Amino acid sequence: MVIIKKYKYFSVLFLLFIQINSFKNKSILKSKMAESKKRKHITLEEKYLTIQRIEKDNLNHALVAAELGIDRSTVTKWCGKERSNIEQAYTANKPATRKKLRKSKYELIEDSLLEWFTQTRATNQNVPINGPILLAKAADFAVLHNESDFKSSTGWLYRWLQRNNISLQNMNGESAKVDNSTVNDWISKLSKMIEGYKPEDIFNADETGLFFKCMPQKTYGFKGQKCYNGEKSKERLTILFTCNSTGTEKLTPVVIGKSENPRAFKNVNKANLGVYYRSNTKAWMTSKLFSEWLVKINKQFLQQNRKILLFLDNFSSHYTENNRNITNIKIIYFPPNCTSKLQPLDAGIIANFKLRYRSNIVQKMIESLDNECPIQNINIKDAIEMLVRGWKLIPESCIRNCFIKCGFNASESDLTIENENVQLLSNTSILYNELCQRNKDTYSIPLDEYVNCDSELNVAAQVDENTIAQDTSTKHQQTLLQNENEDDEEDEVEPKPVPSRKQVIDALELARYFLQCQDKDTSSELAKIDEVLCVVESSTKLVQKKIHDFFV
Repeated sequence: MVIIKKYKYFSVLFLLFIQINSFKNKSILKSKMAESKKRKHITLEEKYLTIQRIEKDNLNHALVAAELGIDRSTVTKWCGKERSNIEQAYTANKPATRKKLRKSKYELIEDSLLEWFTQTRATNQNVPINGPILLAKAADFAVLHNESDFKSSTGWLYRWLQRNNISLQNMNGESAKVDNSTVNDWISKLSKMIEGYKPEDIFNADETGLFFKCMPQKTYGFKGQKCYNGEKSKERLTILFTCNSTGTEKLTPVVIGKSENPRAFKNVNKANLGVYYRSNTKAWMTSKLFSEWLVKINKQFLQQNRKILLFLDNFSSHYTENNRNITNIKIIYFPPNCTSKLQPLDAGIIANFKLRYRSNIVQKMIESLDNECPIQNINIKDAIEMLVRGWKLIPESCIRNCFIKCGFNASESDLTIENENVQLLSNTSILYNELCQRNKDTYSIPLDEYVNCDSELNVAAQVDENTIAQDTSTKHQQTLLQNENEDDEEDEVEPKPVPSRKQVIDALELARYFLQCQDKDTSSELAKIDEVLCVVESSTKLVQKKIHDFFV
Protein backbone atom coordinates (compact mmCIF):
# COMPACT_ATOMS: atom_id res chain seq x y z
CA MET A 1 0.00 0.00 0.00
CA VAL A 2 2.82 2.35 0.78
CA ILE A 3 4.38 1.68 -2.65
CA ILE A 4 1.09 2.42 -4.40
CA LYS A 5 0.69 5.72 -2.53
CA LYS A 6 4.24 6.77 -3.50
CA TYR A 7 3.56 5.86 -7.11
CA LYS A 8 0.40 7.96 -7.13
CA TYR A 9 2.32 10.84 -5.56
CA PHE A 10 5.08 10.77 -8.20
CA SER A 11 2.58 10.39 -11.06
CA VAL A 12 0.73 13.49 -9.87
CA LEU A 13 3.99 15.41 -9.71
CA PHE A 14 4.90 14.18 -13.19
CA LEU A 15 1.57 15.27 -14.66
CA LEU A 16 1.89 18.66 -12.96
CA PHE A 17 5.38 19.06 -14.44
CA ILE A 18 4.07 18.30 -17.94
CA GLN A 19 1.24 20.82 -17.58
CA ILE A 20 3.63 23.51 -16.39
CA ASN A 21 5.93 22.92 -19.39
CA SER A 22 2.94 22.91 -21.67
CA PHE A 23 1.81 26.31 -20.41
CA LYS A 24 5.34 27.63 -20.72
CA ASN A 25 5.67 26.43 -24.34
CA LYS A 26 2.30 27.92 -25.20
CA SER A 27 3.31 31.31 -23.82
CA ILE A 28 6.59 31.17 -25.74
CA LEU A 29 4.70 30.26 -28.90
CA LYS A 30 2.23 33.07 -28.38
CA SER A 31 5.04 35.57 -27.88
CA LYS A 32 6.77 34.37 -31.04
CA MET A 33 3.54 34.64 -33.01
CA ALA A 34 3.00 38.12 -31.67
CA GLU A 35 6.55 39.01 -32.60
CA SER A 36 6.10 37.65 -36.13
CA LYS A 37 2.86 39.57 -36.54
CA LYS A 38 4.49 42.75 -35.31
CA ARG A 39 4.78 45.13 -38.25
CA LYS A 40 8.30 45.41 -39.62
CA HIS A 41 9.31 48.95 -40.61
CA ILE A 42 11.36 49.35 -43.78
CA THR A 43 13.22 52.59 -44.45
CA LEU A 44 12.91 54.66 -47.62
CA GLU A 45 16.44 53.68 -48.64
CA GLU A 46 15.70 49.97 -48.14
CA LYS A 47 12.54 50.24 -50.26
CA TYR A 48 14.39 52.07 -53.05
CA LEU A 49 17.32 49.64 -53.09
CA THR A 50 14.92 46.67 -53.04
CA ILE A 51 13.10 48.00 -56.12
CA GLN A 52 16.41 48.53 -57.92
CA ARG A 53 17.60 45.02 -57.00
CA ILE A 54 14.36 43.39 -58.19
CA GLU A 55 14.58 45.24 -61.52
CA LYS A 56 18.28 44.55 -62.05
CA ASP A 57 18.27 40.85 -61.14
CA ASN A 58 14.65 40.11 -62.16
CA LEU A 59 13.90 38.68 -58.71
CA ASN A 60 10.67 37.04 -57.59
CA HIS A 61 8.58 39.24 -55.30
CA ALA A 62 7.73 36.36 -52.96
CA LEU A 63 11.40 35.44 -52.42
CA VAL A 64 12.34 39.07 -51.70
CA ALA A 65 9.40 39.40 -49.30
CA ALA A 66 10.46 36.24 -47.45
CA GLU A 67 14.01 37.57 -47.20
CA LEU A 68 12.76 40.85 -45.67
CA GLY A 69 10.18 39.14 -43.45
CA ILE A 70 7.19 40.98 -44.94
CA ASP A 71 4.15 40.13 -47.06
CA ARG A 72 4.55 39.56 -50.79
CA SER A 73 1.78 42.09 -51.46
CA THR A 74 3.89 44.80 -49.79
CA VAL A 75 6.81 44.23 -52.17
CA THR A 76 4.43 44.12 -55.14
CA LYS A 77 2.96 47.44 -54.00
CA TRP A 78 6.43 49.01 -53.82
CA CYS A 79 7.22 47.90 -57.38
CA GLY A 80 3.79 48.95 -58.62
CA LYS A 81 1.63 51.86 -57.56
CA GLU A 82 4.02 53.15 -54.89
CA ARG A 83 7.17 52.98 -57.02
CA SER A 84 7.04 56.50 -58.44
CA ASN A 85 6.46 58.00 -54.97
CA ILE A 86 9.34 56.01 -53.46
CA GLU A 87 11.77 56.89 -56.28
CA GLN A 88 10.69 60.53 -56.28
CA ALA A 89 11.15 60.83 -52.52
CA TYR A 90 14.56 59.16 -52.59
CA THR A 91 15.94 61.12 -55.56
CA ALA A 92 14.55 64.34 -54.10
CA ASN A 93 16.93 63.87 -51.17
CA LYS A 94 14.28 62.93 -48.61
CA PRO A 95 15.73 61.38 -45.41
CA ALA A 96 16.90 57.86 -46.23
CA THR A 97 15.79 56.61 -42.79
CA ARG A 98 12.21 57.76 -43.36
CA LYS A 99 9.75 54.88 -43.08
CA LYS A 100 6.42 56.37 -44.19
CA LEU A 101 5.55 58.60 -47.16
CA ARG A 102 2.59 60.41 -45.63
CA LYS A 103 1.45 63.54 -47.44
CA SER A 104 1.22 66.75 -45.51
CA LYS A 105 -2.10 68.48 -44.91
CA TYR A 106 -0.58 71.61 -46.44
CA GLU A 107 1.15 69.98 -49.39
CA LEU A 108 0.74 72.99 -51.73
CA ILE A 109 2.39 75.34 -49.21
CA GLU A 110 5.23 72.93 -48.49
CA ASP A 111 5.97 72.19 -52.17
CA SER A 112 5.92 75.91 -53.01
CA LEU A 113 8.28 76.71 -50.13
CA LEU A 114 10.66 73.92 -51.20
CA GLU A 115 10.74 75.23 -54.78
CA TRP A 116 11.37 78.79 -53.53
CA PHE A 117 14.13 77.56 -51.20
CA THR A 118 15.80 75.58 -54.01
CA GLN A 119 15.73 78.45 -56.49
CA THR A 120 16.86 81.05 -53.96
CA ARG A 121 19.78 78.95 -52.72
CA ALA A 122 20.95 78.54 -56.30
CA THR A 123 20.59 82.14 -57.49
CA ASN A 124 21.37 84.12 -54.32
CA GLN A 125 24.14 82.20 -52.59
CA ASN A 126 25.30 85.24 -50.62
CA VAL A 127 22.02 85.47 -48.73
CA PRO A 128 21.68 83.12 -45.73
CA ILE A 129 18.23 81.56 -45.34
CA ASN A 130 17.18 81.08 -41.73
CA GLY A 131 14.11 79.88 -39.86
CA PRO A 132 12.25 83.25 -39.56
CA ILE A 133 12.67 83.85 -43.32
CA LEU A 134 11.24 80.40 -44.13
CA LEU A 135 8.33 80.90 -41.73
CA ALA A 136 7.54 84.28 -43.34
CA LYS A 137 7.66 82.77 -46.83
CA ALA A 138 5.45 79.87 -45.74
CA ALA A 139 2.90 82.41 -44.48
CA ASP A 140 3.07 84.22 -47.86
CA PHE A 141 2.42 80.98 -49.74
CA ALA A 142 -0.47 80.17 -47.40
CA VAL A 143 -2.11 83.44 -48.51
CA LEU A 144 -1.43 82.70 -52.20
CA HIS A 145 -2.97 79.21 -51.83
CA ASN A 146 -5.93 80.48 -49.72
CA GLU A 147 -4.98 78.28 -46.74
CA SER A 148 -6.40 80.48 -43.98
CA ASP A 149 -6.05 77.90 -41.20
CA PHE A 150 -2.31 77.36 -41.75
CA LYS A 151 -0.01 78.41 -38.90
CA SER A 152 3.71 78.70 -39.61
CA SER A 153 5.04 77.48 -36.28
CA THR A 154 8.58 76.43 -35.40
CA GLY A 155 7.31 72.86 -34.87
CA TRP A 156 5.91 72.73 -38.39
CA LEU A 157 9.15 74.21 -39.77
CA TYR A 158 11.24 71.57 -37.95
CA ARG A 159 9.14 68.75 -39.44
CA TRP A 160 9.33 70.37 -42.92
CA LEU A 161 13.13 70.57 -42.69
CA GLN A 162 13.27 66.92 -41.57
CA ARG A 163 10.98 65.72 -44.37
CA ASN A 164 13.07 67.47 -47.02
CA ASN A 165 16.48 66.68 -45.49
CA ILE A 166 17.46 70.34 -45.22
CA SER A 167 19.99 71.76 -42.80
CA LEU A 168 20.17 75.54 -42.53
CA GLN A 169 23.63 77.06 -42.81
CA ASN A 170 25.21 80.21 -44.08
CA MET A 171 26.10 80.11 -47.72
CA ASN A 172 29.26 81.95 -48.75
CA GLY A 173 28.90 82.62 -52.41
CA GLU A 174 30.82 84.71 -54.88
CA SER A 175 29.94 88.22 -55.86
CA ALA A 176 27.76 88.64 -58.92
CA LYS A 177 30.17 91.22 -60.29
CA VAL A 178 32.97 89.65 -62.28
CA ASP A 179 35.62 90.83 -64.72
CA ASN A 180 38.38 89.46 -66.90
CA SER A 181 40.54 88.74 -63.87
CA THR A 182 37.91 86.24 -62.71
CA VAL A 183 37.97 84.57 -66.11
CA ASN A 184 41.77 84.43 -66.18
CA ASP A 185 41.92 83.08 -62.64
CA TRP A 186 39.42 80.35 -63.52
CA ILE A 187 41.37 79.29 -66.62
CA SER A 188 44.61 79.16 -64.63
CA LYS A 189 42.99 76.76 -62.15
CA LEU A 190 41.15 74.71 -64.78
CA SER A 191 43.98 72.25 -65.42
CA LYS A 192 43.95 71.33 -61.73
CA MET A 193 40.15 70.87 -61.80
CA ILE A 194 40.21 68.42 -64.70
CA GLU A 195 43.28 66.54 -63.49
CA GLY A 196 42.67 62.78 -63.43
CA TYR A 197 39.89 62.88 -66.05
CA LYS A 198 40.30 61.85 -69.67
CA PRO A 199 39.22 64.49 -72.25
CA GLU A 200 36.37 62.22 -73.38
CA ASP A 201 35.06 62.18 -69.77
CA ILE A 202 34.84 65.97 -69.45
CA PHE A 203 31.36 67.28 -70.32
CA ASN A 204 29.48 70.56 -70.54
CA ALA A 205 25.68 70.88 -70.39
CA ASP A 206 23.59 73.96 -71.06
CA GLU A 207 20.05 74.95 -72.00
CA THR A 208 18.87 77.09 -74.88
CA GLY A 209 15.44 78.37 -75.81
CA LEU A 210 14.00 77.78 -79.27
CA PHE A 211 11.03 79.40 -81.03
CA PHE A 212 10.53 76.25 -83.06
CA LYS A 213 7.70 77.59 -85.23
CA CYS A 214 9.37 80.90 -86.06
CA MET A 215 9.67 81.65 -89.79
CA PRO A 216 11.44 84.67 -91.31
CA GLN A 217 8.26 86.68 -91.82
CA LYS A 218 7.36 86.30 -88.12
CA THR A 219 10.76 87.20 -86.69
CA TYR A 220 9.79 90.65 -85.42
CA GLY A 221 6.95 89.13 -83.43
CA PHE A 222 9.39 86.88 -81.62
CA LYS A 223 12.52 89.00 -81.32
CA GLY A 224 13.28 90.06 -77.75
CA GLN A 225 10.66 87.81 -76.18
CA LYS A 226 11.85 86.50 -72.82
CA CYS A 227 8.69 84.53 -71.97
CA TYR A 228 8.79 85.49 -68.31
CA ASN A 229 5.08 84.93 -67.88
CA GLY A 230 4.62 82.18 -70.41
CA GLU A 231 3.85 84.36 -73.45
CA LYS A 232 4.20 82.41 -76.66
CA SER A 233 4.82 79.30 -74.56
CA LYS A 234 3.12 77.20 -77.25
CA GLU A 235 5.67 78.48 -79.74
CA ARG A 236 8.76 77.63 -77.74
CA LEU A 237 10.89 74.75 -76.46
CA THR A 238 13.72 74.53 -73.97
CA ILE A 239 16.55 72.20 -75.00
CA LEU A 240 19.36 70.86 -72.82
CA PHE A 241 22.46 69.95 -74.84
CA THR A 242 25.38 67.95 -73.42
CA CYS A 243 28.68 66.99 -75.07
CA ASN A 244 32.23 66.01 -74.15
CA SER A 245 35.41 67.97 -74.80
CA THR A 246 36.58 65.77 -77.70
CA GLY A 247 33.28 66.12 -79.59
CA THR A 248 33.00 62.33 -79.80
CA GLU A 249 29.98 62.05 -77.52
CA LYS A 250 26.80 64.10 -77.82
CA LEU A 251 24.20 62.95 -75.28
CA THR A 252 20.52 62.66 -76.13
CA PRO A 253 19.02 66.19 -75.86
CA VAL A 254 16.40 66.97 -73.25
CA VAL A 255 13.44 68.77 -74.85
CA ILE A 256 10.89 70.55 -72.65
CA GLY A 257 7.58 71.57 -74.21
CA LYS A 258 4.34 72.96 -72.87
CA SER A 259 2.08 70.01 -73.69
CA GLU A 260 2.50 66.59 -72.16
CA ASN A 261 0.82 64.85 -75.08
CA PRO A 262 0.86 67.12 -78.16
CA ARG A 263 -1.50 66.18 -80.95
CA ALA A 264 1.50 65.74 -83.24
CA PHE A 265 2.62 62.82 -81.03
CA LYS A 266 -0.48 60.77 -81.87
CA ASN A 267 0.48 57.18 -82.77
CA VAL A 268 4.11 58.02 -81.89
CA ASN A 269 6.09 56.35 -79.12
CA LYS A 270 7.83 59.25 -77.35
CA ALA A 271 10.75 56.95 -76.49
CA ASN A 272 11.56 56.77 -80.23
CA LEU A 273 11.74 60.53 -80.85
CA GLY A 274 15.52 60.69 -80.30
CA VAL A 275 15.13 63.07 -77.35
CA TYR A 276 14.22 62.88 -73.68
CA TYR A 277 10.87 64.74 -73.82
CA ARG A 278 9.38 66.41 -70.74
CA SER A 279 6.79 69.14 -70.23
CA ASN A 280 5.48 71.81 -67.87
CA THR A 281 3.18 74.82 -68.13
CA LYS A 282 5.96 77.24 -69.15
CA ALA A 283 8.20 74.88 -71.13
CA TRP A 284 11.01 75.78 -68.72
CA MET A 285 13.78 73.79 -67.14
CA THR A 286 13.18 73.19 -63.43
CA SER A 287 15.34 71.80 -60.65
CA LYS A 288 13.12 68.71 -60.51
CA LEU A 289 13.49 67.97 -64.24
CA PHE A 290 17.22 68.61 -64.12
CA SER A 291 17.69 66.31 -61.13
CA GLU A 292 15.63 63.66 -62.91
CA TRP A 293 17.91 63.92 -65.95
CA LEU A 294 21.06 63.76 -63.80
CA VAL A 295 19.87 60.51 -62.21
CA LYS A 296 19.16 59.12 -65.68
CA ILE A 297 22.60 59.86 -67.16
CA ASN A 298 24.35 58.85 -63.95
CA LYS A 299 22.79 55.40 -64.38
CA GLN A 300 24.12 55.37 -67.95
CA PHE A 301 27.69 56.17 -66.86
CA LEU A 302 27.44 53.72 -63.96
CA GLN A 303 26.66 50.93 -66.43
CA GLN A 304 29.67 52.03 -68.51
CA ASN A 305 31.84 52.08 -65.36
CA ARG A 306 32.82 55.72 -66.08
CA LYS A 307 33.43 58.67 -63.77
CA ILE A 308 32.76 61.95 -65.57
CA LEU A 309 33.23 65.65 -64.87
CA LEU A 310 30.27 67.90 -65.71
CA PHE A 311 30.58 71.69 -66.02
CA LEU A 312 27.44 73.77 -65.49
CA ASP A 313 26.45 77.41 -65.18
CA ASN A 314 24.69 78.83 -62.12
CA PHE A 315 21.07 78.58 -63.27
CA SER A 316 18.68 77.88 -60.41
CA SER A 317 17.53 74.68 -62.10
CA HIS A 318 21.05 73.22 -61.85
CA TYR A 319 20.93 73.13 -58.07
CA THR A 320 21.31 69.49 -56.95
CA GLU A 321 22.68 69.64 -53.41
CA ASN A 322 23.41 66.28 -51.76
CA ASN A 323 21.74 64.13 -54.39
CA ARG A 324 22.47 60.60 -53.22
CA ASN A 325 22.05 58.99 -56.64
CA ILE A 326 24.76 61.01 -58.37
CA THR A 327 27.68 58.65 -57.84
CA ASN A 328 29.51 58.81 -61.16
CA ILE A 329 29.20 62.52 -61.97
CA LYS A 330 31.22 65.28 -60.36
CA ILE A 331 29.68 68.73 -60.95
CA ILE A 332 31.70 71.94 -61.17
CA TYR A 333 29.97 75.31 -61.60
CA PHE A 334 31.32 78.17 -63.68
CA PRO A 335 31.69 81.56 -61.96
CA PRO A 336 28.56 83.74 -62.31
CA ASN A 337 28.25 85.97 -65.37
CA CYS A 338 31.24 84.41 -67.12
CA THR A 339 29.61 81.71 -69.22
CA SER A 340 29.99 83.61 -72.49
CA LYS A 341 33.77 83.28 -72.12
CA LEU A 342 34.09 80.06 -70.15
CA GLN A 343 31.27 77.75 -71.28
CA PRO A 344 32.03 75.78 -74.49
CA LEU A 345 28.37 75.42 -75.50
CA ASP A 346 28.03 79.21 -75.40
CA ALA A 347 31.27 79.66 -77.33
CA GLY A 348 29.81 78.52 -80.65
CA ILE A 349 28.26 75.03 -80.31
CA ILE A 350 24.68 76.21 -79.68
CA ALA A 351 25.15 78.89 -82.36
CA ASN A 352 26.08 76.13 -84.82
CA PHE A 353 22.91 74.25 -83.92
CA LYS A 354 20.70 77.35 -84.33
CA LEU A 355 22.16 77.98 -87.78
CA ARG A 356 21.44 74.40 -88.82
CA TYR A 357 17.88 74.52 -87.49
CA ARG A 358 17.01 77.82 -89.21
CA SER A 359 18.72 76.67 -92.39
CA ASN A 360 16.52 73.57 -92.37
CA ILE A 361 13.39 75.72 -92.10
CA VAL A 362 14.53 77.94 -94.99
CA GLN A 363 15.25 74.83 -97.08
CA LYS A 364 11.74 73.50 -96.41
CA MET A 365 10.21 76.84 -97.43
CA ILE A 366 12.16 76.88 -100.70
CA GLU A 367 11.08 73.30 -101.45
CA SER A 368 7.45 74.32 -100.90
CA LEU A 369 7.88 77.21 -103.35
CA ASP A 370 9.54 74.91 -105.90
CA ASN A 371 6.64 72.47 -105.66
CA GLU A 372 4.09 75.31 -105.69
CA CYS A 373 2.71 74.08 -102.38
CA PRO A 374 1.56 76.22 -99.44
CA ILE A 375 4.18 76.58 -96.71
CA GLN A 376 3.14 74.33 -93.83
CA ASN A 377 3.33 75.29 -90.17
CA ILE A 378 5.93 73.42 -88.16
CA ASN A 379 4.57 71.22 -85.39
CA ILE A 380 6.52 70.01 -82.38
CA LYS A 381 7.27 66.61 -83.93
CA ASP A 382 8.76 68.29 -87.03
CA ALA A 383 10.84 70.53 -84.77
CA ILE A 384 12.18 67.60 -82.76
CA GLU A 385 13.16 65.74 -85.92
CA MET A 386 15.02 68.80 -87.22
CA LEU A 387 16.79 69.50 -83.94
CA VAL A 388 17.89 65.86 -83.57
CA ARG A 389 19.43 65.97 -87.07
CA GLY A 390 21.00 69.36 -86.41
CA TRP A 391 22.55 68.20 -83.12
CA LYS A 392 23.98 65.05 -84.73
CA LEU A 393 25.48 67.02 -87.62
CA ILE A 394 27.52 69.42 -85.46
CA PRO A 395 31.12 68.42 -86.32
CA GLU A 396 33.52 67.12 -83.68
CA SER A 397 36.02 69.82 -84.66
CA CYS A 398 33.51 72.56 -83.79
CA ILE A 399 32.93 71.15 -80.31
CA ARG A 400 36.62 70.45 -79.71
CA ASN A 401 37.64 73.96 -80.76
CA CYS A 402 35.00 75.57 -78.54
CA PHE A 403 36.40 73.67 -75.53
CA ILE A 404 39.92 74.79 -76.46
CA LYS A 405 38.70 78.38 -76.78
CA CYS A 406 37.38 78.18 -73.20
CA GLY A 407 40.68 76.90 -71.78
CA PHE A 408 40.08 73.12 -71.90
CA ASN A 409 42.36 70.56 -73.58
CA ALA A 410 45.48 72.64 -72.96
CA SER A 411 47.59 70.01 -74.70
CA GLU A 412 45.84 70.94 -77.94
CA SER A 413 46.25 74.68 -77.49
CA ASP A 414 48.55 74.85 -80.49
CA LEU A 415 45.63 74.08 -82.77
CA THR A 416 44.35 76.95 -84.85
CA ILE A 417 40.86 77.75 -83.69
CA GLU A 418 38.84 78.34 -86.81
CA ASN A 419 35.33 79.68 -86.86
CA GLU A 420 33.48 76.47 -87.63
CA ASN A 421 30.30 78.41 -88.30
CA VAL A 422 31.65 80.51 -91.18
CA GLN A 423 31.01 77.92 -93.90
CA LEU A 424 27.64 76.99 -92.45
CA LEU A 425 26.66 80.66 -92.27
CA SER A 426 27.72 81.14 -95.88
CA ASN A 427 25.61 78.19 -97.08
CA THR A 428 22.60 79.39 -95.06
CA SER A 429 23.02 82.90 -96.50
CA ILE A 430 22.82 81.53 -100.04
CA LEU A 431 19.55 79.75 -99.23
CA TYR A 432 18.17 82.74 -97.36
CA ASN A 433 19.03 85.18 -100.16
CA GLU A 434 17.24 82.90 -102.62
CA LEU A 435 14.16 82.95 -100.39
CA CYS A 436 14.32 86.74 -100.11
CA GLN A 437 14.66 87.15 -103.88
CA ARG A 438 11.52 85.14 -104.45
CA ASN A 439 9.56 87.07 -101.82
CA LYS A 440 11.09 90.55 -101.61
CA ASP A 441 8.14 92.06 -99.80
CA THR A 442 7.81 89.30 -97.20
CA TYR A 443 11.33 88.20 -96.29
CA SER A 444 13.38 91.38 -95.95
CA ILE A 445 14.65 90.63 -92.44
CA PRO A 446 18.47 90.24 -92.01
CA LEU A 447 19.57 86.64 -91.56
CA ASP A 448 21.36 87.23 -88.25
CA GLU A 449 18.16 88.64 -86.73
CA TYR A 450 16.25 85.58 -87.87
CA VAL A 451 18.84 83.11 -86.54
CA ASN A 452 19.12 84.89 -83.17
CA CYS A 453 15.43 85.73 -82.67
CA ASP A 454 15.31 83.62 -79.50
CA SER A 455 18.67 84.68 -78.03
CA GLU A 456 16.96 86.39 -75.05
CA LEU A 457 14.56 83.55 -74.40
CA ASN A 458 14.36 82.42 -70.79
CA VAL A 459 15.10 78.77 -70.10
CA ALA A 460 14.42 78.67 -66.36
CA ALA A 461 11.91 80.24 -64.04
CA GLN A 462 12.78 83.32 -62.03
CA VAL A 463 12.46 83.27 -58.24
CA ASP A 464 8.94 84.65 -58.13
CA GLU A 465 6.45 83.65 -55.42
CA ASN A 466 3.33 84.08 -57.56
CA THR A 467 4.78 81.98 -60.38
CA ILE A 468 5.93 79.26 -57.97
CA ALA A 469 2.50 79.12 -56.30
CA GLN A 470 0.72 78.98 -59.66
CA ASP A 471 2.98 76.23 -61.02
CA THR A 472 2.61 74.17 -57.82
CA SER A 473 -1.20 74.40 -57.98
CA THR A 474 -1.19 73.41 -61.64
CA LYS A 475 1.02 70.37 -60.96
CA HIS A 476 -1.25 69.18 -58.18
CA GLN A 477 -4.37 69.59 -60.32
CA GLN A 478 -2.77 67.60 -63.14
CA THR A 479 -1.81 64.86 -60.68
CA LEU A 480 -5.34 64.66 -59.28
CA LEU A 481 -7.01 64.63 -62.67
CA GLN A 482 -4.44 62.27 -64.20
CA ASN A 483 -5.45 63.60 -67.58
CA GLU A 484 -3.85 61.49 -70.29
CA ASN A 485 -5.75 63.12 -73.14
CA GLU A 486 -3.95 64.73 -76.02
CA ASP A 487 -3.29 68.43 -75.44
CA ASP A 488 -4.38 70.91 -78.04
CA GLU A 489 -1.87 73.18 -79.71
CA GLU A 490 -2.52 76.41 -81.57
CA ASP A 491 -2.18 76.26 -85.32
CA GLU A 492 -1.35 72.58 -85.05
CA VAL A 493 -1.56 70.52 -88.21
CA GLU A 494 -3.15 67.11 -88.05
CA PRO A 495 -0.64 64.32 -87.45
CA LYS A 496 0.18 62.09 -90.38
CA PRO A 497 -1.46 58.65 -90.47
CA VAL A 498 0.79 55.71 -89.61
CA PRO A 499 2.29 54.42 -92.90
CA SER A 500 1.80 50.80 -93.86
CA ARG A 501 4.62 48.30 -93.72
CA LYS A 502 4.79 48.20 -97.54
CA GLN A 503 5.02 52.01 -97.79
CA VAL A 504 7.95 52.04 -95.37
CA ILE A 505 9.79 49.28 -97.22
CA ASP A 506 9.24 51.04 -100.57
CA ALA A 507 10.58 54.31 -99.13
CA LEU A 508 13.67 52.59 -97.71
CA GLU A 509 14.34 50.83 -101.02
CA LEU A 510 14.09 54.22 -102.78
CA ALA A 511 16.55 55.73 -100.28
CA ARG A 512 18.91 52.81 -100.85
CA TYR A 513 18.82 53.35 -104.62
CA PHE A 514 19.48 57.08 -104.12
CA LEU A 515 22.59 56.34 -102.03
CA GLN A 516 23.82 53.76 -104.57
CA CYS A 517 23.74 56.44 -107.27
CA GLN A 518 25.98 58.88 -105.36
CA ASP A 519 29.58 59.55 -106.44
CA LYS A 520 30.98 59.22 -102.90
CA ASP A 521 31.24 56.11 -100.72
CA THR A 522 27.89 55.54 -98.99
CA SER A 523 28.45 52.01 -97.72
CA SER A 524 27.99 52.94 -94.04
CA GLU A 525 24.68 54.70 -94.79
CA LEU A 526 23.50 51.72 -96.88
CA ALA A 527 24.32 49.38 -94.00
CA LYS A 528 22.12 51.47 -91.68
CA ILE A 529 19.22 51.30 -94.15
CA ASP A 530 19.61 47.53 -94.33
CA GLU A 531 19.44 47.38 -90.52
CA VAL A 532 16.22 49.39 -90.53
CA LEU A 533 14.81 47.18 -93.29
CA CYS A 534 15.46 44.10 -91.18
CA VAL A 535 13.59 45.68 -88.26
CA VAL A 536 10.63 46.69 -90.45
CA GLU A 537 10.42 43.32 -92.22
CA SER A 538 10.37 41.48 -88.89
CA SER A 539 7.87 43.83 -87.26
CA THR A 540 4.72 41.93 -88.28
CA LYS A 541 2.66 41.46 -85.17
CA LEU A 542 1.36 38.00 -84.36
CA VAL A 543 -2.29 38.23 -83.31
CA GLN A 544 -3.63 35.53 -81.03
CA LYS A 545 -6.56 33.69 -82.57
CA LYS A 546 -9.94 33.76 -80.88
CA ILE A 547 -11.88 30.58 -80.18
CA HIS A 548 -14.52 31.27 -82.85
CA ASP A 549 -11.76 31.45 -85.52
CA PHE A 550 -11.42 27.67 -85.25
CA PHE A 551 -15.08 27.13 -86.14
CA VAL A 552 -15.22 29.27 -89.26
